[in-house]
Amino acid sequence: MSELFGFNNPNYRAGAIVDMIPEPERFTDPAVALVAAEGLNLQETIYNWHARTLLQLVQDGPDQYSNLALLYYHALLIFLSGNYDYFPYWDNIPAPVLTPAEVSEHLSTILYLSAEVLRHSKIPGVMLFFPVTVAGARARTVDQRFEILNLLDLVFSKGFVVANKIRNNLLERWAERDWEQTMHLAT
Repeated sequence: MSELFGFNNPNYRAGAIVDMIPEPERFTDPAVALVAAEGLNLQETIYNWHARTLLQLVQDGPDQYSNLALLYYHALLIFLSGNYDYFPYWDNIPAPVLTPAEVSEHLSTILYLSAEVLRHSKIPGVMLFFPVTVAGARARTVDQRFEILNLLDLVFSKGFVVANKIRNNLLERWAERDWEQTMHLAT
């Protein structure tokens, strides 16, 4: 998992590859298809980990870290999809893009599991920053946003003051997105 966040991250390389290709050629350049294939391989690795983990949970039963691991599974799938679904280059070729319904399902699960971890384990709230931030980036409904803010408030109340910075960044992002959507509807 550490490779996902380091400079070996295929998404850094993917961005560099796509940026080198002139905009009109990005829809047909084979390098873009290769970037999508790399993403599909990564997505398959994540899915395979999940299948193995669920089998292990059935055999051994859950522990306090099971929900945390599953939180990261859901967050990583949304995160990976977000590297592709914001751009039209992969609309007509296979890529690790989740449907809006899949994103919503993963987001709901992140919210549920985050609440479980915070309320029923001794896992520090700081461990939830990545999944909650990913969920926040994709939150569309008032209820989802409210739940995310409540989770961050709970983390803050347990002594992790940086939760307020994440909270403020999400509020700013949501305001910008809402304004953009309002402007888009007005045109």
